[in-house]
Amino acid sequence: MDSIFGIGLPELIFILLIAGIVMGPQRIRQTARWLGVMVVKLQRISRDFTRQLNAELDAADAGGDLRSTVDEVRQLKQQLAELKQEIRATTLGSLEPVQAAVNNPRESVRRIMPDDLMSGEDGHPVRAVRPPAPSSAIPSPRLIADDPE
Repeated sequence: MDSIFGIGLPELIFILLIAGIVMGPQRIRQTARWLGVMVVKLQRISRDFTRQLNAELDAADAGGDLRSTVDEVRQLKQQLAELKQEIRATTLGSLEPVQAAVNNPRESVRRIMPDDLMSGEDGHPVRAVRPPAPSSAIPSPRLIADDPE
């Protein structure tokens, strides 16, 4: 916690120093004692409120419905975590061949190219592979008139 109500440690020390100068030593002791008593009272009120709230929740859950619902939510969270782990494992498992191909490109070329194009140990093709020439059998796009209806 860096600040309380937007007041950092240097500002707090400055405020306490000014308060000490303005109030004097006697009033500072009285003020510190009063602040201590108030903090203790607030803690006691908070503790009593928490106890009372827990008692009311336990009384409202006489049938155990609330506890069973909480247990179901916990089980669903556990199943969700297991599914996330399974998805991560599946995804990472499918990436292994890709990572192997990136790390060792010559080996991936050997797997892809047919054996008759491969030469000895270095994996370079014996003859150059050219892409097929564009075919004129592909029809050109035509404009079709709109439907007269």
